[in-house]
Amino acid sequence: MDTMYANDGVGLAAPQVGENLRIFVLDVTDPKDPMDPIVFINPKIVKKSGAINSYEGCLSFPLMHTNVRRYSDITVKATNFDGKPFIIEAKGGDLLSRAIQHEFDHLDGVLFIDHARNVIEASTLLAKYELPQLDEKKLIDEKELEAQIKDD
Repeated sequence: MDTMYANDGVGLAAPQVGENLRIFVLDVTDPKDPMDPIVFINPKIVKKSGAINSYEGCLSFPLMHTNVRRYSDITVKATNFDGKPFIIEAKGGDLLSRAIQHEFDHLDGVLFIDHARNVIEASTLLAKYELPQLDEKKLIDEKELEAQIKDD
């Protein structure tokens, strides 16, 4: 959490700080409000539907932001810091929904750029900021999500 807050992040996954654990933390509160972090241990996305365009960045890719595909509605089961199981539903493509999916991806070695809607734009931005380029083998085929976004 210290690293997340020190870098003005909304979330951070354990693998981003060199820990091979299935844990991430989020705090989607307004910066003017008191901190309210949520710890997700061994999370599982058990339900997902809908589709949205999400303009995202990542603490692992400073300065880089691009449009990606995300589910608008998700349900997640996890364990909290005290070892108690909980379920969270996030709907309407809100920040909580998008942040959970973003951090959950880190646990499986997936980056937000792997969901890029415009590969040429993402590649250009990565080059501009001298960041590692897209790995074409890791790009995620999300034709169904993309079709839903275009229909909105």
